[in-house]
Amino acid sequence: NRLKDVPSSSRKQLYETLDGIRTSLSGNTILDGMYDRNGEELISASPTLDPKLSELLYAYYPKGGFYKRHVDAVKNSASVLRSYSLLLYLNDDWKEQDGGCLRIHLDSGGEFLPPGDEQKFIDVKPEGGTLVLFRSELIPHE
Repeated sequence: NRLKDVPSSSRKQLYETLDGIRTSLSGNTILDGMYDRNGEELISASPTLDPKLSELLYAYYPKGGFYKRHVDAVKNSASVLRSYSLLLYLNDDWKEQDGGCLRIHLDSGGEFLPPGDEQKFIDVKPEGGTLVLFRSELIPHE
């Protein structure tokens, strides 16, 4: 926890923003009644998000670095504790040639495109200040 020892007004603002989002999502009835790909109800009441079970990752990707298509919460693994994934881009002066877009898949697959399915996706530009929030077990991305 060396980062806690280094004062940073930007980091403090980030943590306050994340705590506010966590509070807004906790017990939000708009999220009730969501269904998975098999038509099974995922939740009967929105969960309260425990700050002790929240994880935060600062990531820097070198040119050409990437993640393959995946979902952030996989059944029968510790990642199933993840409810929401949140990405906040901190890039200054991002340009198209820099690459690094987040690809959100909209097809019926999870970690892989099902045979015979047409690939559908949207690309989110990693411009500073862009915030992306999605259910961890539902949205394949890369």
